[in-house]
Amino acid sequence: MSCSKKNGALSLIFIACNIGILLTITPIASLLVFYGVAAFFVVLRKRLSGLPRKVFNAFGILALTLALLYYHQSLLIFTGYSAKIMQIFFPGLWEDLTSQALARVGVSYCYLRTVYVLAGEEISLLDFSRYYFFSPTFVSGPIVPPGDFLSQPVRFTRTDIFTGITRIVYGFLKLVLSSILQIVVPLSTAQNQQWALVHSSPSLLWVGVFATGFWLYLNFSGFSDIAIGASRLVGIRIPENFNNPYVAQSLTDFWRRWHISLANWLRANIYNPVTRQLSRFLLVQSLWIAIIPPIITMVVCGLWHGTILPFIIWGAFHGVGLAVDQLYRRFIESKLSPVLVNTRWYQAGGWLVTQAYVTLGWAFFFPLPAPSLTQSVLIVKRLLGIWM
Repeated sequence: MSCSKKNGALSLIFIACNIGILLTITPIASLLVFYGVAAFFVVLRKRLSGLPRKVFNAFGILALTLALLYYHQSLLIFTGYSAKIMQIFFPGLWEDLTSQALARVGVSYCYLRTVYVLAGEEISLLDFSRYYFFSPTFVSGPIVPPGDFLSQPVRFTRTDIFTGITRIVYGFLKLVLSSILQIVVPLSTAQNQQWALVHSSPSLLWVGVFATGFWLYLNFSGFSDIAIGASRLVGIRIPENFNNPYVAQSLTDFWRRWHISLANWLRANIYNPVTRQLSRFLLVQSLWIAIIPPIITMVVCGLWHGTILPFIIWGAFHGVGLAVDQLYRRFIESKLSPVLVNTRWYQAGGWLVTQAYVTLGWAFFFPLPAPSLTQSVLIVKRLLGIWM
């Protein structure tokens, strides 16, 4: 057997093993929806070399985006007739494919992976399948660029296995702590949120909402640790997803530490392209270049979480905060004395403002999976001391 055939056979075995694992936790249709759309464009891209690449990629990404919006049930774009059409072609299957179920198995992460592929260099269908069906990162990331993933062969070493198991145990411990914390934090469930609105003072609610964000950090970073550890078992290193976000002293620094792989995806696929397009029409030093790209990027981030209004407001809230942070650093902090900027008091103030801003934003993010705008507004009013 030639080396290429041997590698192809090993890749097929690797893909089959990952699909087998995913089928134990994931409905089969949720495995195939984005894979089918993206695989179609991956294959077609090689055959239609005459079509401008940007146009082709735009069509592919548009198709993926429409699929994502469908599973988020955006009533602005789709109606109930599309579900009836799907029932005709897939009788007995479609009624189980609710947006909630797909969200639980990481449908949004499928979207991010497939956009990475279509926006990047051409790869074979086999390589795309190996990348797409990698089970440790399928449900909740971290999001690995395809080039970084495909450059690493599967291997088994004692060091990798020991490191992987250690990281998995660490992740499970975080999940245990988050499960305990979930019982008491005020925004983890609709019931807890309602109780907090009635019984918590503004100061106590600030502490509770901050703790809710920390609960999400423990939960999400725990899953990330397990994914990183499971990947390491087969010799594949994937990027870190968190880097002590609760020590951040600015909102920009927070987003360099929180959900890092998503922030990198947003930077590569939304922020940088928007900035380049604006730079064609505006001066490099224009204020609009500091304002528009972060707001658009974070609104997209909110839409990625869901097409309901609270997520969109949460994204816009962070986009405005990032724009203000950039303007502050350009026009105010750059003129301050380095001695002042490096003092503990100044850094403590930056930390307090950053964490307060992030905490206020959580009011529009919880409770998952679908926060209520009415309840979110009530939480904000209570935090600001404005009672009904």
